[in-house]
Amino acid sequence: MNLNSKNTTKKLAHAIKGGFPGLRIHHTAIDDATDAAIESMTQQLHPSDIERINAKSPSGQRASMAARMALAKACNASMIHIQLINNKPTLSNQGGHISMSHGGQLAVGAWHPILDVGIDIESDRGQLAIIAPKFLSDADLKRIKQAKEPQWMRRVAWGAKEAVYKAASQSGLVFSAIAIDSLDGLATEGHAIASLPDHQRYALHAQLIDGHCLVTAVHIPTSFRVVITGPESSGKTTLSMALSKHLKVPLVPEYSRIYLTELGEKAYGIKDLQAIAKGQLQAAQKAQPSGSKLCIEDSDLLTLVIWCEEKFGRNPDSIQQAWDKHPGHLYLLCAPDMPWEADPLRESPEDRDRLYGLHRQRLVQRQLPFIEMSGSHASRMTTALEALNTYLYLTQGCRIG
Repeated sequence: MNLNSKNTTKKLAHAIKGGFPGLRIHHTAIDDATDAAIESMTQQLHPSDIERINAKSPSGQRASMAARMALAKACNASMIHIQLINNKPTLSNQGGHISMSHGGQLAVGAWHPILDVGIDIESDRGQLAIIAPKFLSDADLKRIKQAKEPQWMRRVAWGAKEAVYKAASQSGLVFSAIAIDSLDGLATEGHAIASLPDHQRYALHAQLIDGHCLVTAVHIPTSFRVVITGPESSGKTTLSMALSKHLKVPLVPEYSRIYLTELGEKAYGIKDLQAIAKGQLQAAQKAQPSGSKLCIEDSDLLTLVIWCEEKFGRNPDSIQQAWDKHPGHLYLLCAPDMPWEADPLRESPEDRDRLYGLHRQRLVQRQLPFIEMSGSHASRMTTALEALNTYLYLTQGCRIG
């Protein structure tokens, strides 16, 4: 196992510098689940979840509670009401996707605000050598047999299959149907891609933590939506167009400009903003089947949410619910640290800093992944491309210039 080699460390440092956008993981020692901690944690759980835990052995109960303690840290929640929906653990008291695991001396929890996630942690248990042949494919077993460190690769393979199985939550899915493009790469470099018969794909990451093998799987969307957002005259359109051109990926324009230009000098109302929200969402959805792995969006419904509240003092449920259901996968939040450029459609030259704060506040409240863009255009491009390189490295095994 050479996860600590210089070349591998360098590659992993690049791959996980920012982590998979939005993914949060926390691990804790099972021994940290003391009687006092368990009693406190029990007050935060859903009754049905407590019932499931109580059906386990005493050691299983402690490990399960430790996993929930780790999950609470990962999703930054004081209450974690876990319910099973179609046999998949779901947080009923907040959004996001979750997964938990425990093994050996550790328990882990993972949370992502938008994408399905699965996690597995394996100690160095001898039973894997016995049960693996019953569940892994012949190709997997052959690669494990030929590996320099078959015991480590077996743990990685098993952890990857388990993590994908949890993330996919598909009835009838068997481990042998989960294909890993490079089991060698996952075992030595820490990353690979898994695919299912229905063509769904998952980014895998493996690492060694205190003698335990930790593997995470995050669903790879058909097209990763990168939203450029922020107040007026903050360089959003300039950055959007530059990224789209550099990456050769689709650009979804700011629909409000199209709509308000056609409206002319007529005063707009809240119904117009609802129409703009609908048009912006349709434009984004239309760009999805383009075949591109990335899509750049010049603003999204977050702007409309803030716009409605600022202009009319209220936010229609239709706009808020649409943004709740269709957030971007990564936000690039542009700071107004540049001179104001007058424009017939712009309204708030003296209020940009406050509006920037409102955009940031909303993203923080929703716990959506975002990166703040500031400085020169060249500096913003460098920051943006570094973030997108992380995503492409983890999901495609490639990078851009």
